[in-house]
Amino acid sequence: MEGKFFTLDEANDLVPHLESMFSRIFGLNDVLKKMNIDIKDLFDIWGNEIMEGRNPDHFLYLERLQKQDSLMSAIKNEVAQIQALGLEVKDIKNGLVDFLHDNDGEIVFLCWRYGEKRVQYWHPCDGGFTGRRRIEELEGMKFVG
Repeated sequence: MEGKFFTLDEANDLVPHLESMFSRIFGLNDVLKKMNIDIKDLFDIWGNEIMEGRNPDHFLYLERLQKQDSLMSAIKNEVAQIQALGLEVKDIKNGLVDFLHDNDGEIVFLCWRYGEKRVQYWHPCDGGFTGRRRIEELEGMKFVG
């Protein structure tokens, strides 16, 4: 498997940075949700007329669309920065990230979710979040508390 491999210590060292990045992502996503509601409300009020330049709310609609695009770009940028660290972002809604790890020749993912103060779980590469197991169970790994 290709990619950057992390030790448990290296993964845990990134947790504060990931918390900060996901806090920004969550904040951007909250604003994006409000923007989507505003756009939907304008469509509910005006229908397709909102797209006509003579509509009184047309410029408000265009402003909301531009803000929506900007927010989506900002979220994508944050995710790209996480991926540039060599991590796999599994779920931006819940802040779920996997770190590739070589456990004495067995390739697994160390698994972290927003809100956890350190990496506490792992799972096989062909497994996912539902198959997470406690880090203490990872054979050959010394648990770092």
